[in-house]
Amino acid sequence: MNSIVKYCLILFLFSACAQEETSQVPDTDVVDTNSTELPSDIVLDSAELDTNDEFLANGDSSWLQGYYLFDDNWGEAENESEIEKYASEKFRKFLKWSKGKPNEKSIFGHQSGAGPNNIQWNPETDLICIGRVSNERLEIPKRVTWRIFNGEVNKSVTWEVSPHGNYFHFYIQREYWQKLQRKVTMENIDRVYSDIPEQLQEWKMGLAGEGEYYGFDMLLGQYIELNVMVEYDDGGIVEFSEILHTLYGE
Repeated sequence: MNSIVKYCLILFLFSACAQEETSQVPDTDVVDTNSTELPSDIVLDSAELDTNDEFLANGDSSWLQGYYLFDDNWGEAENESEIEKYASEKFRKFLKWSKGKPNEKSIFGHQSGAGPNNIQWNPETDLICIGRVSNERLEIPKRVTWRIFNGEVNKSVTWEVSPHGNYFHFYIQREYWQKLQRKVTMENIDRVYSDIPEQLQEWKMGLAGEGEYYGFDMLLGQYIELNVMVEYDDGGIVEFSEILHTLYGE
């Protein structure tokens, strides 16, 4: 075999090997979604969340928000497994349309209600509560519990991990939270309206004849205080406390 034939044969074999190796390299990066070692029920898909710098700059905070389990403020699931299904779906929708950030649609406080003083008007449904712990605590907590006022401690909380922090959510059935409501009185009114203290002060001054107040009576309705505690192995605790203020009528 002459030198030219040998050279062509070597060149052919080299090209075939190179082509075989190249075909084994994938066109896109492969992400191992099972690589996390965190004991979480679900690791959230980062594609569903906002990954821009604005989120990283402004989104690292701890907060607790509440929503009706159904889009309207009435209706109930037929059983507990159905509630769990709706709660999980609601949580996914929240992350998608709010990009994992707190927003003004929360039913806690006095920002979105249809009643006077933005009180929640005639709610007759289950609740879903969604919270986030800031990136100062990235480890999985030892325990997450919630209770209304200082009542029964509940441990039915789902903890989930995302690229932007740790979230938790749980639901509260209507018949449970409604029976625990308390009337708004002068003894608890400062706590009920702690999110709008200026308006409360105007009302008090008007009541005392020290100023003019043209708004609604602030002793209207009933409320619950929801308390959540996130506990860690090192003894650290992150606590949340929010008010759901309701009013029923025609």
